[in-house]
Amino acid sequence: ANYEQNGGADGLDQFAKLCSRADVLDLHCRQFGPAFNCIRVPISPLIFSGSYPLALKRLKYFMLECEARGIWVLVTPFGMGPYGDYTSRFHAAGTDVDQANSAAMQTEVASTCTSIAGLAALHPNMLVNTLNELRVVNDATWQTLQLAWRAALRAGGYTQPIVYDGSSWAQHTTTAMASAIMAVDTQSIFSFHFYPENAGGTLESPGVPLASMVSKVAALKTAGRAVMLGEIGISVNGSGAAYTALGPVLAWITAVVDAVGPDCCGMLAWMA
Repeated sequence: ANYEQNGGADGLDQFAKLCSRADVLDLHCRQFGPAFNCIRVPISPLIFSGSYPLALKRLKYFMLECEARGIWVLVTPFGMGPYGDYTSRFHAAGTDVDQANSAAMQTEVASTCTSIAGLAALHPNMLVNTLNELRVVNDATWQTLQLAWRAALRAGGYTQPIVYDGSSWAQHTTTAMASAIMAVDTQSIFSFHFYPENAGGTLESPGVPLASMVSKVAALKTAGRAVMLGEIGISVNGSGAAYTALGPVLAWITAVVDAVGPDCCGMLAWMA
């Protein structure tokens, strides 16, 4: 499952609500049983890179509640909307890439990684995803940023595996990109996000065909890299309208799980 801290100028209010809902955890445990064993929690770099000790306290409470129920928590800094507003702060003007101000973004996310690394060192059920859907225009920049965030986590005492989203909305990770990370840290997992754009079976922007995504996952698996399905779900169709028919939704999710599930070490649903 993915929990989302949507709403609010910086997401802190919704984050507080999330971290006080142990009853929601119990409800999901009853509904899904042992299959419910991991939650992905988005956090805001604007909060966790600054002096917000209450945010860390809330996250620690949530970690303890999950730990007591045998649930893993994948903590992910988000750089969009209420999570950090990278759309205006770190994207090049008029574009959807993070390249132009990557130095500023590198510093802020590294500070976030340092902030949460100490907490993760106390909770073995906590994993960290360096940054959700990093969007850069070349593989070298992706590697530079990811290695910087990896260094911040390790320096802060984090010893668990690190999860890395690929570039281009987590739809692009080559064996060369993964090898650059694995050369310095074998405790690495590479995450892909799958969404349909329309009933024809293509993904949301930039519209990579499912077959291409399956090929990338298989290539990493063949190279001995750990791969996870970090997000799978339904957002909107190609016309921007919400899906209303359950049949196509289930068909799409089934197709993805059947295609890449055997090659993945885990899967998380995102309900957008």
